[in-house]
Amino acid sequence: MNSMFDRHLPRNEANFAPITPLSFIQRAAEVYPARLAMVHGPLRRTWRRPTNVAGAWPAR
Repeated sequence: MNSMFDRHLPRNEANFAPITPLSFIQRAAEVYPARLAMVHGPLRRTWRRPTNVAGAWPAR
């Protein structure tokens, strides 16, 4: 059964945007900069921090 949100809804900028791992990180940093994003043992990082790392990756 289809959800009522899946029927008769044309794609446009308001309801559809393709997402990549880097665009997800960028969006999360814009919306939740101070929220916890990564936990590895005692290491804790917010979304602001992973964005700095992702921004250093070369564009392809």
